[in-house]
Amino acid sequence: MLLKWIICVVPEPARPDFSRAQKHWSALADLDGFCGQIGGWGKNDPMEACILGLWENEDSYLRFMSEAHDSIAEASGQAEMYDSITITLFEFMFDIPGRLESMTDAIGEGSLLRTANCKVNTKRKAHFIHMQQEVWNPGMKDSGGLEAGLFGRGRDDPDRFLTATIWQDIASHQSFADHKVPELFEKAEVFLDLKSISGHVIAIDSSWCVRPGRRPSCGSSA
Repeated sequence: MLLKWIICVVPEPARPDFSRAQKHWSALADLDGFCGQIGGWGKNDPMEACILGLWENEDSYLRFMSEAHDSIAEASGQAEMYDSITITLFEFMFDIPGRLESMTDAIGEGSLLRTANCKVNTKRKAHFIHMQQEVWNPGMKDSGGLEAGLFGRGRDDPDRFLTATIWQDIASHQSFADHKVPELFEKAEVFLDLKSISGHVIAIDSSWCVRPGRRPSCGSSA
């Protein structure tokens, strides 16, 4: 599965129009290889529109970019509404089970999306991945409130990793951050692994979420 992580910086006056224009991306639902989309406004920086798109594989994504992307983007008119856009592609590695088994199952659930974009020391990558599986995944699930998530590696930068998780609400994520994160950081030796980390806490807008009309082979089986 291929992950497309998008951050648009949208001026305050354009936010309502940008949000309404997201309805045009519902056309993704009927495209071959589309696995889902989720997004909303950043809670720490409300000018950031954050969107995570999921595709069955790189071929289906590239086909979408060459055949359908431009017509949907033109219909939405969003290119005139943001000051900048950043797009990063990640290759899916594994699911982070919570109440549900996979991120694709959890689209349309919960109200908060949390992402961590990590640049990892090359010699520590194997340790970082192992700690995600053995420390972070069970730690998040045990804290309560996790719907599901996923973990991916940068397509163009193998030292970059993305963790994305959907939470029931802001309170459940805050409880995890307050009571579990310090313990898990120490246990996972995060500061030895990381060169840098940037995170986003996103209020999910249900109107930005798109489920696939056809069910491709997405998630852990991809």
